Amino acid sequence: MSTTSPTVNVIRTRAFNHEGPRREKVFGIPWYAYQIAAAEAGQGGKELRVGHLDDKRNFTHVGDMVAAYWLATEHCTPGELYLVGSEGDDRVFTFRQCLEMLIDISGLKGLSYRIDNEFVRPTQVPFLISDCRRFREATGWAPEIPFLRILTDTLDYWRQRIAAGTA
Repeated sequence: MSTTSPTVNVIRTRAFNHEGPRREKVFGIPWYAYQIAAAEAGQGGKELRVGHLDDKRNFTHVGDMVAAYWLATEHCTPGELYLVGSEGDDRVFTFRQCLEMLIDISGLKGLSYRIDNEFVRPTQVPFLISDCRRFREATGWAPEIPFLRILTDTLDYWRQRIAAGTA
């Protein structure tokens, strides 16, 4: 009987904010998109309820993150930690900027928003931006899907869910 354990090669990643369709509405961007889609469908009010909006993040489309994870399995060293996320200035925004872009995309007039304590987290991280140089050097990965598509894909997803009665 052998007393040795099998070796499991684990590649550790720390993914920074990634967004896109199918993310439930308990997070910022999907919550905003859900409320906007509901308002468009006449099922919600014109005042959106939000949490703290001035925290800044780097955002990556979930489709790009899936590609990154696949590359990690092929190119990264087991046991090492790799930070994964978008680093470009064209992907760094506050939640307020994301919300206002979603409102603009919707084209629905008269939408406003207010901070509701129900949606304010007890702790804040005002600035969370990744330095993914190590992962990029190991894999050659770079995000390809533009930031705006995160917003349009998410809003379209919630429009479809509301239209189907599954939101």
